[in-house]
Amino acid sequence: MSLDTNKLYDVIIIGGGASGMMCASYLLSLKPDAKVLILERNTKIGTKVLITGNGRCNLTNTSIVYTDYTTDSYERLQNILEKYSVKHTMDYFENSLGLHLALKDDLVYPNSFKSSSVVDSFKLALDKADIALNECVKATAKMGDVYEVTTANASYSARNIVFSGGGSAAPKTGSDGNIYKLILNYAKKSDFTQIVPSLVQLKTMETDSHKLAGTRVQAEITLCSRDENIASSAGEMMFTDYGVSGICVFCVSGYYNNSVLEGKKNLTLKANLLPGNNKDDIKNLIAKRVTTFPNRSMVQILMGFFTRELSEVIVGRSGNDIDKIAENIYNFTFTITGSMGFDNAQVTSGGLNLSSLSDECKLVDGIYVIGEAVNVDGPCGGYNLQWAWSSAMATAEAISGGIC
Repeated sequence: MSLDTNKLYDVIIIGGGASGMMCASYLLSLKPDAKVLILERNTKIGTKVLITGNGRCNLTNTSIVYTDYTTDSYERLQNILEKYSVKHTMDYFENSLGLHLALKDDLVYPNSFKSSSVVDSFKLALDKADIALNECVKATAKMGDVYEVTTANASYSARNIVFSGGGSAAPKTGSDGNIYKLILNYAKKSDFTQIVPSLVQLKTMETDSHKLAGTRVQAEITLCSRDENIASSAGEMMFTDYGVSGICVFCVSGYYNNSVLEGKKNLTLKANLLPGNNKDDIKNLIAKRVTTFPNRSMVQILMGFFTRELSEVIVGRSGNDIDKIAENIYNFTFTITGSMGFDNAQVTSGGLNLSSLSDECKLVDGIYVIGEAVNVDGPCGGYNLQWAWSSAMATAEAISGGIC
């Protein structure tokens, strides 16, 4: 796309991901004549959105509560999420973007269950925006009353800049952390919380469970440091040849990485492999089957609950003692040795402190920061996309007020 570099834009949005697309489209819905430029380093916009939710794009969650997030300012987060709420977001997708939504329990998806439908809806709404692809921003600077944005190919001018270039998770999609260097032109290092991977797999020490790679179970898990319970989650857990994965593991992974930063030691993951049952319940279930099937081995007894391979590992840890078996099913313990890092992470935890921004996500006059670059992250299930939508709408409305 050939652009007029002498054109003065109302806003330049750096990053055409979830928050960038929402900010541009929402601004144009409020001010159709707004001059908007999106600078995207990839060959297309919405690259990371396309892989969200395994390509299905879980847009939001009807049960979102602001306290479920990790941030440095819950008051500000509450203000933004309440004003630009899940309902507000769903209404916008349905009535302004024309995207019919489907609910699966609390989870909200496009009716097609294809993330490409989400990106296509944004593209239709962005027909009046200028979009420059393959443009990696090198620098920004205040030049009199406007800002100049310099890429490897050109320079552009605008009255406002929105930093929406993601964090450091999934760098192959363009979120390689470069956005933080650009934001530092307008903030201090003390305005940032150190970033760590979140929604990522965990590595474990115990080799007996590594041979269970590919085995999936429903579990209730708790992240612990000695006698302290740090975080809990429930859902599908998958054994891997390096540790554990699955939605419930992802949901505690950010807490693990932040706990390491805080210097906490002896971090373990305890999994109840029979969710909804306490240790006595589990003992009684096993004892009943031992009585009913006296000629079966303990591995064969447990095969009524788990795969043969997992049953063998449990017996290997416990012997044939029913009390020990019940304990190991109720508290199947992993010693965590690390996480798989930003290359495998879905979300960045940390970033520019939310407390450094206004309720409109403004850092200084004319400079806004939204989405994953801000120190706000949540669990799986649409939480992080909802923050992207809400922060983008807050900024778009603020910018629209200054456009004649």
